[in-house]
Amino acid sequence: MTCSIFLDLAKAFDAVNHDILLHELNTQYGIKGLPLSSLKRYLENGSHYVVINDSRSEMAKFACGVSQDLPLVSNFKTILFADDTVLHYR
Repeated sequence: MTCSIFLDLAKAFDAVNHDILLHELNTQYGIKGLPLSSLKRYLENGSHYVVINDSRSEMAKFACGVSQDLPLVSNFKTILFADDTVLHYR
Protein backbone atom coordinates (compact mmCIF):
# COMPACT_ATOMS: atom_id res chain seq x y z
CA MET A 1 0.00 0.00 0.00
CA THR A 2 1.23 3.48 -0.84
CA CYS A 3 0.08 6.81 0.56
CA SER A 4 0.92 10.22 -0.87
CA ILE A 5 -0.21 13.55 0.49
CA PHE A 6 0.18 16.65 -1.65
CA LEU A 7 0.47 19.91 0.26
CA ASP A 8 0.59 23.48 -0.98
CA LEU A 9 2.21 25.41 1.85
CA ALA A 10 1.41 28.84 0.45
CA LYS A 11 1.91 32.03 2.47
CA ALA A 12 -1.76 32.05 3.54
CA PHE A 13 -1.11 28.70 5.24
CA ASP A 14 1.27 30.40 7.69
CA ALA A 15 -1.64 31.37 9.97
CA VAL A 16 -3.87 28.30 9.79
CA ASN A 17 -5.08 26.93 13.12
CA HIS A 18 -3.79 23.38 13.69
CA ASP A 19 -7.04 22.03 15.15
CA ILE A 20 -9.07 23.35 12.22
CA LEU A 21 -6.55 22.00 9.71
CA LEU A 22 -6.58 18.51 11.23
CA HIS A 23 -10.38 18.49 11.45
CA GLU A 24 -10.74 19.53 7.80
CA LEU A 25 -8.18 16.99 6.60
CA ASN A 26 -10.11 14.28 8.42
CA THR A 27 -13.71 15.23 7.63
CA GLN A 28 -13.41 16.90 4.23
CA TYR A 29 -10.54 14.92 2.70
CA GLY A 30 -10.76 11.57 4.47
CA ILE A 31 -7.20 11.61 5.80
CA LYS A 32 -7.15 9.23 8.76
CA GLY A 33 -4.89 6.82 10.62
CA LEU A 34 -1.11 7.07 10.32
CA PRO A 35 -0.98 10.03 7.91
CA LEU A 36 -3.27 12.14 10.12
CA SER A 37 -1.60 11.12 13.40
CA SER A 38 1.86 11.79 11.92
CA LEU A 39 0.83 15.27 10.84
CA LYS A 40 -0.81 15.89 14.22
CA ARG A 41 2.38 14.85 16.06
CA TYR A 42 4.44 17.08 13.81
CA LEU A 43 2.18 20.09 14.41
CA GLU A 44 1.93 19.51 18.18
CA ASN A 45 5.69 19.25 18.61
CA GLY A 46 6.62 22.16 16.38
CA SER A 47 8.72 25.01 17.66
CA HIS A 48 10.72 27.80 16.11
CA TYR A 49 13.12 30.62 16.77
CA VAL A 50 14.15 33.77 14.98
CA VAL A 51 17.68 34.82 14.05
CA ILE A 52 18.49 38.44 13.30
CA ASN A 53 22.14 39.16 12.57
CA ASP A 54 23.97 37.30 15.35
CA SER A 55 21.08 37.27 17.84
CA ARG A 56 18.80 34.26 18.29
CA SER A 57 15.48 34.29 20.14
CA GLU A 58 14.45 31.60 22.60
CA MET A 59 12.75 28.49 21.21
CA ALA A 60 8.94 28.81 21.27
CA LYS A 61 6.07 26.45 20.38
CA PHE A 62 3.77 27.55 17.60
CA ALA A 63 -0.01 27.14 17.57
CA CYS A 64 -0.51 28.14 13.93
CA GLY A 65 1.45 27.80 10.75
CA VAL A 66 3.88 25.10 9.79
CA SER A 67 7.56 24.74 10.52
CA GLN A 68 9.93 24.46 7.58
CA ASP A 69 11.68 21.34 8.98
CA LEU A 70 9.06 18.81 7.85
CA PRO A 71 11.66 16.53 6.16
CA LEU A 72 13.55 16.25 9.45
CA VAL A 73 10.62 15.05 11.56
CA SER A 74 8.58 12.89 9.23
CA ASN A 75 8.66 9.15 8.49
CA PHE A 76 7.44 10.02 5.01
CA LYS A 77 9.75 10.55 2.07
CA THR A 78 9.44 14.29 1.62
CA ILE A 79 9.75 16.04 -1.72
CA LEU A 80 9.92 19.85 -1.59
CA PHE A 81 9.59 22.33 -4.43
CA ALA A 82 9.01 26.00 -3.60
CA ASP A 83 5.86 26.00 -1.42
CA ASP A 84 4.67 22.60 -2.67
CA THR A 85 5.34 19.48 -0.62
CA VAL A 86 4.66 15.80 -1.28
CA LEU A 87 4.68 13.29 1.58
CA HIS A 88 5.09 9.74 0.32
CA TYR A 89 4.84 6.61 2.47
CA ARG A 90 5.21 3.04 1.30
